[in-house]
Amino acid sequence: MINGNITEFLDKLYYGEELFFEYQGIDYFLQGWNKDGEAVMVLDILNQAPFKEYMWECSKASMKECAEEFLNSNIWDGKNFMQIQRDVTWKE
Repeated sequence: MINGNITEFLDKLYYGEELFFEYQGIDYFLQGWNKDGEAVMVLDILNQAPFKEYMWECSKASMKECAEEFLNSNIWDGKNFMQIQRDVTWKE
């Protein structure tokens, strides 16, 4: 991970904190919250206007389950976050 520590990033991810990062010139925003007893996590492209829909969305029993689904989802040309993280710039 460029400009950050992957372990610290993952800690924040598992708590659903707001995370901003850039990959291949695209800025992303990842966040989680609790709604009606469920954990919700979404990934959005920041420079996409007007907003159409989330790039990725998950609802599970816990934020940990959402985070694990995010990490295992092949969102970027068949690759998951851990496969691309070396080329990701964390924007705190």
